Amino acid sequence: MLCITFFIDIAFFVFCCCEISDNITREREDEEDICVRCIALLCCIIILIPVCILVIFIDSLHPSMPMFEVDLASINSLNINGSKLTAEWDITLFVKNPNHYHSVSYDNVSIGINYNDKHNLLATTLINPFNQGRYEIDNKRVQLNMDADNDVAAHITSSCSRGVVNVGIVVSTSVKFKGSYHFRRVRPLNVVCEPLSFITSEGHLNGTSNWVLLNGLTCH
Repeated sequence: MLCITFFIDIAFFVFCCCEISDNITREREDEEDICVRCIALLCCIIILIPVCILVIFIDSLHPSMPMFEVDLASINSLNINGSKLTAEWDITLFVKNPNHYHSVSYDNVSIGINYNDKHNLLATTLINPFNQGRYEIDNKRVQLNMDADNDVAAHITSSCSRGVVNVGIVVSTSVKFKGSYHFRRVRPLNVVCEPLSFITSEGHLNGTSNWVLLNGLTCH
C-alpha cells in the first residue's frame, strides 16, 4: 500500500512539474511574441518617421500656385456714344493661397480687361502689393475705367444689343513663396478669368446702363 501511495505521489509530482513547465513555456512564448510585436512596431515607427519628414520636405519644395476667382463684378455707367464706349468697372477678386507650408507675397499686381484678345487690354490698373499666410483667403476690390472705340466698341455694342456682354479679366503678378528650411522662390503668375458674362435688366442701350455679373468663375 505504501508503494502504491509512493508511486501515486511521484506521478502527481511529475504531473505538477509538467504543468508548471508548460505554463512557464507558454508564458515565455507569450513574452517572446509580445517582444517580437514591440520590436516590429518600433521598426515601423523608425522607418515611418524619416519617410514622413522626407515627404513633407519634398512637398515644401513644390508649392502650389495661388488661385484667383471672380464672384462679384459690375459694369457701372456703361455709356455707348456712336463708335465710342466708356465704362466704370468694379471687380472683387478672391485670392487663395492653397499651401500649408508656404506664405505668399504678391508684387507688381496688374489687372486688365480684355475683349476677345488677351494681348490687347482695354483697361489696366495696378493694386498694392500684399501678403498671404498659409492656407489663407483674401478678397481684393479693383476699380478701373475703360475707354474703347472703333471695332472693339462696335463689337461690344453688338453684344449689348443682345443683352449679354462677355469679357475677360487678366491678372499678372510676381509671387514669392516663403517656407520652412529657409525656402524662398519667386515665380511669375498670369491667369485669365473668362468668359465673364454681364447682363442688364434695362431694356435700352441709349444713355448710361449698369450691368451685373451673371456667374462667377475660377481663373485659369
